[in-house]
Amino acid sequence: MQIEISKPEKTQMEAKALGDETRFGLFWYISRANRPVFIDELTSFAKVNHNAVRQHLEILKNVGLVLEQPEVRTRPGRPRLQYVINPDSAGTWNSEGPYQKISKLLLDTIKSGTTPRKAGKSEGSRRALEILNSNPEADAFDALNSDLLMGGFKPGTESVGPHRSIVLKSCPFKEVAAMDPKTICQIHLGLLEGLGKTLDPRIKIGLTPHDPYTANCLVSIVSA
Repeated sequence: MQIEISKPEKTQMEAKALGDETRFGLFWYISRANRPVFIDELTSFAKVNHNAVRQHLEILKNVGLVLEQPEVRTRPGRPRLQYVINPDSAGTWNSEGPYQKISKLLLDTIKSGTTPRKAGKSEGSRRALEILNSNPEADAFDALNSDLLMGGFKPGTESVGPHRSIVLKSCPFKEVAAMDPKTICQIHLGLLEGLGKTLDPRIKIGLTPHDPYTANCLVSIVSA
């Protein structure tokens, strides 16, 4: 039987976990990364040993501040564990929330005079290069799924041969997407294109939007 934790209790648990300077640093680093982070990178950042980092990550996991997931490997060997911020925690404890991130992209669109889709592509490509810097053999589909997870879209994946799809079960921007779906959806299509095609130029990405309040938008990924 699962015991429900009230919001004040959860906040107290998170505050206790982040009261340790090293743990707060790890949470801050993961929240700013915009990509999955591996233990060796966190060890280098925190300047403590692997076992200590694992113990800190376990505490952050247990209070729901970060999520742990295995990488998708295209080479032999055991998948490494990677860490991302829990989207439910984005925007708390000095971390960036979804609206802060999209506001920056909208400002870039206005300042540069470019289209929302092109602004999204540029940011997606930047994120892909960061991923390649830490993981040269990163899988494009895995990266797309992780990016959508961190963005708060609650992705569910499906796969049929070279045709893959991701169902977005939530829209973290439903209020503004309902007012201007073209701008918001085009930014995110561009993000996915820039991220996915920088990692794998052979793939083609599409986005079929739906009512943001009911979600279930569909991301299609086809390998050439």
